[in-house]
Amino acid sequence: MLVGLLAGLTGCARQPGEREFRNATRQMERGAYERARDLFIKSINKRPDHERNAEAFLHIARASWLLEDADGAHRALEMSRRLNPRLSESAYSLGVLAYYQGDIPKARSLLAEAAQLDRRDPRALEYIGHILIKEQSWREAWRVLHEAHTRAPQSPRILAALSIVAMEIQGVEEAVAYAMQALERNPTYPPALYNLGVIHEQHTGETEHALAFFTQYLLVQPQGREAYEARRAIARLQGEPEPAPDPLDVTPVRNTLVRAIDTNAPTDPAQADLSRNEQESEEERSPATAPRTPETLLQDARRAAQDGQRDLALALSRRAAERARQLQQPVLAERALRQGTELAPESGRAYFVLGRFLLEENRAEEALQSFRMAIQREEQNSAYRMSLAEAARAVGEYDEALDALRRAVDLAPDQPEPLWQIAELLDQTMIRARAAQAYRDFAERFPRDTRAPRAIERAQALQPTEPSTREQSADGSVDRQRAEAARTAMARGFDYQQRRNWDRAVFYYQRALELQPNMEPAYFNLGLVYLEQRNLNAARDAFKQSIERAPDRIAARYNLALTLRELGETSPAVQQLEALLVRDPDYAPGHLLLGLLYEQDNRMRSRARTHFERFLELAPDDPNAAYARSRLDS
Repeated sequence: MLVGLLAGLTGCARQPGEREFRNATRQMERGAYERARDLFIKSINKRPDHERNAEAFLHIARASWLLEDADGAHRALEMSRRLNPRLSESAYSLGVLAYYQGDIPKARSLLAEAAQLDRRDPRALEYIGHILIKEQSWREAWRVLHEAHTRAPQSPRILAALSIVAMEIQGVEEAVAYAMQALERNPTYPPALYNLGVIHEQHTGETEHALAFFTQYLLVQPQGREAYEARRAIARLQGEPEPAPDPLDVTPVRNTLVRAIDTNAPTDPAQADLSRNEQESEEERSPATAPRTPETLLQDARRAAQDGQRDLALALSRRAAERARQLQQPVLAERALRQGTELAPESGRAYFVLGRFLLEENRAEEALQSFRMAIQREEQNSAYRMSLAEAARAVGEYDEALDALRRAVDLAPDQPEPLWQIAELLDQTMIRARAAQAYRDFAERFPRDTRAPRAIERAQALQPTEPSTREQSADGSVDRQRAEAARTAMARGFDYQQRRNWDRAVFYYQRALELQPNMEPAYFNLGLVYLEQRNLNAARDAFKQSIERAPDRIAARYNLALTLRELGETSPAVQQLEALLVRDPDYAPGHLLLGLLYEQDNRMRSRARTHFERFLELAPDDPNAAYARSRLDS
């Protein structure tokens, strides 16, 4: 009911949003995930009741994950699930995220729900099977994977997983049979080849079969820990010395059979359309005599990561990037730095170095995202926050820049640069009193800094005037600057409101009101944002301020009445609606809401009927018309 009532106050004609949806899909295909996400959001805003919005939020979740915004992906998936609880993809993807966050019970519950919602899709059951294999719950894994197999009988991955479980509960023959079935579907499927080699070497004693399968495995998967184990097995079977580890110290695999399944089980969010596939095949290793090109360095970095040497992998990736820049190959340099974040995903330094590169390439939006990722991993690093502030200022995200600089001051109180930049930013954004105080703080804390005299001079220039005098220059330029800054802040607030980024919308609307305290539209929009946040007291106050400055704004009175009703203040809500209908007797939502309020009082039920009838006369096709008719019939 509330959604229907709020829809009536916008007064804007709905637009189909199909063009934005199609453009967003194309941008996703091109890898422009930030742009795609913005377009999907615009599509949703233009048709808030459209049946495809649940699908659009799925796309937003995928784009957010690819942009390293796991929280954004989670929020989008939850919204998709609320809009269409029958959409299995939302439950499945949330299950994958829960697994990655270590909440296994929640992951299993969501995946089971997804499996029930779509009885043709095997992925959720595969994922549950993988979890059960890791828990060594063999019987339950057998049941779940068999159900997955009925849904996708041609899947070599499911068959290979069944081979592992069969080995534990049925024996060698069944394990071999399932692995061979996997090869019938895909003759070069690496896990099946590898596991058959292991089975024949360790359990059947059929040396020729073991050699054949290990050899085939190496043809399709020549690198990695399993490849090293396969070479060791071949050497043992042929009575030859085992090969020495690769130069990057390959770590032996203890349980080779289970390891082969683990690396190929559906354990990454790529299965949920949320992430890249991390199981990429590598290039052939270059000969030892080959020059250390960026490509060979990247290759070495990948091998180091496979062997668990994350620091070495990151160092090699950065060296590859440096070499690529020396060769004036920025695209390759970026690829190397991004590889560093993939090989060492917990390293804040990897994201920081990538962010600095992107900032130098004038790609501040992408740099900002990278610095955010760096800070998520190392919150106490002031250099990361300074760089984030630099990127945020470059794209106009002044609130985020200020917050980053303040945190940098807290982390490094003996450093003058963060405080100086705070003063400059406040000065730039016309927050005069706070800028003056920041300049004074700088001069007091760092009196020997060469900028201290300039800070004192600027603080004096910005010092607020006495209340009896007006703060403007002779030609009125200060007033004009403040008005322009207020309009800019208002526009940014509206943009964030459209994106449903409520906190930033509030920041910029409040910024506009600091500059222009009588800017009525800022109060009205603040009220709408507070309503979305369910901050009802703040919404009430904002709408009252709007009405004080624009008594005839119908939407402000309607929303104030709506807010008062939510707060349980029925009498003031009725007063606002009665005043509204004096100004606009044909405002249909006002009649409906007033009828609802009158209906709560037995003495006013006849008046309620009058307003329901008037609402139906004015808006017979409104989504709430059926409800109004039901009240008349009761």
